[in-house]
Amino acid sequence: MAQKQIVIFDFDKTLTTEEVGIFEVSSAGDRVFGGLERVAMLASLLKHLASSGVLMFIVSRNSSHVVRKALQHVGWTSYFVRVFGFEDASSFEHGVAMFGVPLKSGLIRLEILEAYGVEPARALFVDDDSKNIQDVEGIGCKTRWVKGFGLNAEDDEQIRAWVASRKHSQVDDVHDKSKKICEAV
Repeated sequence: MAQKQIVIFDFDKTLTTEEVGIFEVSSAGDRVFGGLERVAMLASLLKHLASSGVLMFIVSRNSSHVVRKALQHVGWTSYFVRVFGFEDASSFEHGVAMFGVPLKSGLIRLEILEAYGVEPARALFVDDDSKNIQDVEGIGCKTRWVKGFGLNAEDDEQIRAWVASRKHSQVDDVHDKSKKICEAV
């Protein structure tokens, strides 16, 4: 049976190019995502991931309401299995706090990896904050550090390459398991 792959995105300055509040969502539209060209790039990536069977989540310290409203504006709500925001703080607290800020690894481990039965090596975490990247690497997830103002074409390419490489490793996993069964018989 095929193993699940997941991609977990941060929202502010990862999917968007800026910090987004309720007023920006209602008045700025595509601007918070970096304009129409970038919206098209991201839509293509999300569609590719979805058609590849990848489960996608958002883990943000923003309000899940704000995030969902922004996703709704660009028509992306259906791509994400679940959006976690600061309202899910009790799940964030399962990670060790750094400088008083709960880390994302606790929520990711409990609410995504364990809840969906996914091994950390089959999860990619995409975020603009190096502390979050280090934290989530600590639980065994692969990571992509977004530098600058939001996910760019190079990030897009690397995320697609990771998904493709995991599909190939899935075939290798099945081959290895079959070989072990044959050797045991």
